[in-house]
Amino acid sequence: MGPAEWLLHRFRGESLTRLRTLTTAREFRRAVTGTLVLCVGGYLTVLTALLLAVTLLWPGRPGRRPRTCSPCSSSGPRSGSDCCSRPSARCSAPPPSACSRRPRRPRCPRRARRRPGSGGRARRPHLCSAGTTDRPPLGNAMTTPSLLVPFYEHPAERPDAWAALVGAAPSLYGVVLNPASGAGQAPDPAFADAAGRLRAAGVRVLGYVDTAYGRRPHAEVVGELLRHRDWYAADGAFLDQVATAPGALAHYRRIAVAARAAGAATLVFNHGAHPDPGYEAQADLLVTFEGPWDTYRTLDLPVAAHYCHLVYAAPAGFRPATPVHCAVPGAGTHPWGTLPHLPEPAR
Repeated sequence: MGPAEWLLHRFRGESLTRLRTLTTAREFRRAVTGTLVLCVGGYLTVLTALLLAVTLLWPGRPGRRPRTCSPCSSSGPRSGSDCCSRPSARCSAPPPSACSRRPRRPRCPRRARRRPGSGGRARRPHLCSAGTTDRPPLGNAMTTPSLLVPFYEHPAERPDAWAALVGAAPSLYGVVLNPASGAGQAPDPAFADAAGRLRAAGVRVLGYVDTAYGRRPHAEVVGELLRHRDWYAADGAFLDQVATAPGALAHYRRIAVAARAAGAATLVFNHGAHPDPGYEAQADLLVTFEGPWDTYRTLDLPVAAHYCHLVYAAPAGFRPATPVHCAVPGAGTHPWGTLPHLPEPAR
């Protein structure tokens, strides 16, 4: 007979005995209540005693933590009040990471300020910027700067310059291919050959597409993206004249989705100025400055691994602050007809 059956049998027997001996209903109810309390109390007492016995006799029960040595002991396992109190007990050494301190967050370096009237150089762009989530850390990108070259010259007219670009492949992030202010109306064999040589050298080829600050229809932009892909096997797209205001975000989000669907592995937005943070999730690289060196040197611009500065009319030896960048000596209405100083051949 199990405990539950015993409880039921006991209660039934006692109740029948009281029913035979008592004469009033009130006395019977009191007797039955007392019998029930007695039976249930005895049953719970037995269960509690069994639980305590199992707890004391089963030292390896689930939920019991094994004793370990002090986690930050430099000399290995040791015994003591905070570890294994019995000399015969074996202490388990903690993993090495238990003693490592949590690294401190690096502080943003203070910006260098120019004193009024000092005549010194302008402030350099600072290296901390908001809105850089879901991006690679700055440390790696800063140590390996790359060139994004928008070179708008025909390969048949400047074959030496295009050969120099192929030779500078290890330092290139990518080359913007612009046959006719875009892909043009028909494929150009000279540009197709140049694009092929760049890809063979491991260089990204980005097809140039003008978006007219959001005024160009979605279908036209996507059509030009497809022509770059089909005619020149472009790896990605360089979208020029991209809006900066949040009101055009939906338009450019649709373009970005279409570009990815068309096979664009790399997407560059050329805003020319610092855009709304919402654009950062749409492209791999944002051009947040495009302009002359005289203007650039007076600005204090944010710098991040996914920002790019394009500077023209720049002196030799000058390098913009962003890890991906381009600085060319060309000026006037067609500055991007020249290459950066290093790969520029003698003319």
